[in-house]
Amino acid sequence: MITRSQITFYRTVASIIVATPLIIEISFQWQILYALLYFPLASLILAMVAKYIDYKLMAALLLQEKQQILSNKVLPLQQPAGQLHKCAA
Repeated sequence: MITRSQITFYRTVASIIVATPLIIEISFQWQILYALLYFPLASLILAMVAKYIDYKLMAALLLQEKQQILSNKVLPLQQPAGQLHKCAA
């Protein structure tokens, strides 16, 4: 079962992973090609993967919450159609 705290933890870890190529680029002086193309592209790809996983996790969490709400909801008893006509008359 997925909880909101697990989603928050995932988002924190994903943010760190996405920022890692840019932190590496700042820490070490690489060629201009790496700085302008490869590291931002790597961060963009990691961000897209993280967003896709986040979307799937949130969909699963919302489905679980919806199922809990529906299982706890008590449906009112329905009267048979014959009894409704007697009340109207």
